[in-house]
Amino acid sequence: MDVKEFLIDEESTMLEAMERLDIVSKKVLFVVRDGKLVAAITDGDIRRWILKKGNLDAKVKDMANYKPKYLLESEKSLAKEYMKRHSIQGLPILNENKEVVSIVLLNDEEYGPKK
Repeated sequence: MDVKEFLIDEESTMLEAMERLDIVSKKVLFVVRDGKLVAAITDGDIRRWILKKGNLDAKVKDMANYKPKYLLESEKSLAKEYMKRHSIQGLPILNENKEVVSIVLLNDEEYGPKK
């Protein structure tokens, strides 16, 4: 699986996000604008949105978390500890331009370039 499969545009619809979550079979996607990380969206965010408002035509930007957790490439070795401390399942690893270069998951899966 490629990192790009975890990325979604903030103008995408909630249904597109649900389809993408189904494709990656994980609980989180990362929202990008102009190729840079701006937010995260989880299956829980979508569930809460539906329960609260029920608007199936909503955009990802309406329900995403615009204070996403992430680490820089130089901090990648700290990822597992960071995810446990913050109770998150997936963590984007960014380069200096805030572009997602890999995704680390709590179960030790990693998507991105192999070094």
